[in-house]
Parts: sequence; C-alpha cells; structure tokens
Amino acid sequence: MTGISDILNSYLGKSIISLLAGSANTNPNKTSSILTIALPVLMKAMERNAATPEGTEKLMGSLLEKHDGSILDYLVSLFAGGVDKSVNQDGAEILSSILGNKQKGTK
Repeated sequence: MTGISDILNSYLGKSIISLLAGSANTNPNKTSSILTIALPVLMKAMERNAATPEGTEKLMGSLLEKHDGSILDYLVSLFAGGVDKSVNQDGAEILSSILGNKQKGTK
C-alpha cells in the first residue's frame, strides 16, 4: 500500500509541493515536512468523523456540496496559477467540517 511519503515523493507529489511552496512563499522541504505531518492528521480526523452515520453524512455533504472530485484532474495547474479566493474559502469550509473547533491558526 502506498503511504503518504510515497505520494509526496512521487513526481506529481514533488510538483505539487514545489507549487505549494511557491504559492505560500516557503521552502519546498518545509512544505513537504508540513504536509507529511498534516495529511495523516486530516485523514485521522476524517476517519473519526466518519465513525458515526451523522459524521459520515456531514463529511460527505461538505465534500460533495461543491466538489465532484474533478479538481484532482488538474491539481498541478490549479497551484501553478495560484489559488483564488473561492478555492481558499471552499478549502476552509471543508477543513472546518473535518476539524471542527480543533482548528488553530487558520483564521
């Protein structure tokens, strides 16, 4: 099974990290380290939320409300041009749904 570090070390992963680092004006190594820590936390939070029928419904509603998965088809181009305000807002709403009141330093 492919792990997060395998994905981040792939060609696509390195491209996304480089573009994210450029967009956030940070070092690619630091960006990679942050993603290596943050992605498992997000996955665990989604797992915890999906442990109940209500949590699953809320999580799926949040994810499917505006997103059909097609964003994954053009992730690199999305970050290459920068992220617009609507994408940031959508991401913040999804994070809020996943993390609830456990968000710190995101606003």
